[in-house]
Amino acid sequence: MVSHKGVLLYAEARTLITECLKHLPGSTEFAAFAEEVGAEVPRKIG
Repeated sequence: MVSHKGVLLYAEARTLITECLKHLPGSTEFAAFAEEVGAEVPRKIG
């Protein structure tokens, strides 16, 4: 079971990693972490 604090940390991580991927869409490390925390991955343009 994840604590309330853990849930908040995952929510914050999802928000931050989504922003990172907007700026560095080709980063495989960011994409892997996004998948791990359940973040929304922005669509690639082009």
